[in-house]
Amino acid sequence: MATKPLARILLVEDDQAIRETMADLLLLEGYGVECASGGHAAVQYLTHTEELPDLILSDIMMAQGDGYELLAHTKAHKELQDIPLIFISARADKSDVRAGMSTGANDYLTKPFTLEDLRKAISSQLESARRRLAQFTQLRLQIAKSLPHELRTPLSGIMGFVDLLAEEARAQPTMSSQAVLESCALIGGSARRLHKQIQLLTMWVEITTQPAEVTAHFKKNPATAWTSATSAECGYLASEHDRTGDLSLQLEPAGVQMAATYLSTLVLELVENAFKFSAKGTPVKVSGRRLASAEYELTVQNEGRAFTPEQVRAVEAFSQFGRDYFEQQGLGIGLAIVFQLCALVGAKSTIVSQAGVTLIRVRLPLCGLEATPADPAEADV
Repeated sequence: MATKPLARILLVEDDQAIRETMADLLLLEGYGVECASGGHAAVQYLTHTEELPDLILSDIMMAQGDGYELLAHTKAHKELQDIPLIFISARADKSDVRAGMSTGANDYLTKPFTLEDLRKAISSQLESARRRLAQFTQLRLQIAKSLPHELRTPLSGIMGFVDLLAEEARAQPTMSSQAVLESCALIGGSARRLHKQIQLLTMWVEITTQPAEVTAHFKKNPATAWTSATSAECGYLASEHDRTGDLSLQLEPAGVQMAATYLSTLVLELVENAFKFSAKGTPVKVSGRRLASAEYELTVQNEGRAFTPEQVRAVEAFSQFGRDYFEQQGLGIGLAIVFQLCALVGAKSTIVSQAGVTLIRVRLPLCGLEATPADPAEADV
């Protein structure tokens, strides 16, 4: 009875001797191996195979279709986008490595490399792919569990308030304008909540299933004058939570490499999170400043329930921390969207939560002329 391979690997190498040697090594390691003599042959294999590989190991410089062409092909086809691709090349210059990684490759091995180097690179990428698949499976389960409730609750409120308004109107044909306005306010609140949940879910689907399209949109439509509008939105959010006096805003204007709608969502979700996890009467501080590193640093700080280290590491969609105990509302994808957006633009993000104070810091790349280094006195700290 044949033993099932640890994983299926597509090896793309135009040097026959190297290809055969590497294939033998991978087979000895327990992997299933398919070989292609160049990028064009690899594309043909991926197009016609009934069983896609779990990982692609490809040389870069090949006469019949180079590694970059192969990578571009995998990124252009949704069924191939999640397959990890490791470049192997004799070009060991740092600029070559950066070029290889910037195109979207998952890893880069320079020749000559040891069997242990190869083993670690493959194992690391396969483990990352398994984690992503597990997270995706969990997302589907959480969507099935959370979505109906989170959409049905505000919708039930809308229908219930409309019925109540109709009953009151029938019972009191001369209903006061104040009574109508109060009912409309309740209906409007439920409608806005429903609308927000749908927007968040739509954005999450966009940034996780179409990352290339979203980042291209960011480059064409960077946020240039976003602070005043976002400040107003933060103020409105504070009033919704009855926390107007708790909110402190100090946002320096700047152009950021992210479309305004997404950037606004990022800021508002951080502020929303701060309100949810802090008590009325405690400060929520929001600040933003340009750094000498050509980044815009946004920080949101609140006092209240702190994240545990495990929870900080597990910031992912649809996993609200302690929801069974605290019962806050929402799908729980706010922070997941924040960190996914950061990942799309290569931004740095950190959560520091201790002694009852939580601070979330995000450093976003500045765009265009905004990226000109600031005064040295504003050096990154």
